[in-house]
Amino acid sequence: MRIIGLLLAMFFLTSCTYKTIHPDRTFWFTFENSSKTELIQTLDAFATTEGFKKKQEGGEYMSTETKNRMIFAVYSNAANYEFQSQNIINEKCFSIATYDKSETGANKAQQISDKLKSFLISHFSTRLAFYNDQYCKIPVSAVGANSEA
Repeated sequence: MRIIGLLLAMFFLTSCTYKTIHPDRTFWFTFENSSKTELIQTLDAFATTEGFKKKQEGGEYMSTETKNRMIFAVYSNAANYEFQSQNIINEKCFSIATYDKSETGANKAQQISDKLKSFLISHFSTRLAFYNDQYCKIPVSAVGANSEA
């Protein structure tokens, strides 16, 4: 009987494990005189040109007031790469994280991150500032600086 109980416990423990995939690269930024809508439109434009599709925007269970201030958008492509944008921690501090969901080990997710960063710089120009932390307290340097976090 103990063996059956032990086997059942092992089955439940191993079947309930969740695999965590960490981002290949994340960068944080703020932008002046812009709206949530403008950022989403810019991310949508990048996604279209690079072959990504939007999987999710906003949170189903967020209040209307929260949805008006916060961003949570997820984009993925057929090659199983993904990028996510959000500002959940700080309303004025946005992050974009890129993922290699297939975990191929290639630098493709980092290349996507670099392209997206360049795309944002070209769109928002001098209104954009990059940071080294999720609270946007530690600035990287001038716009266009290529940093990794």
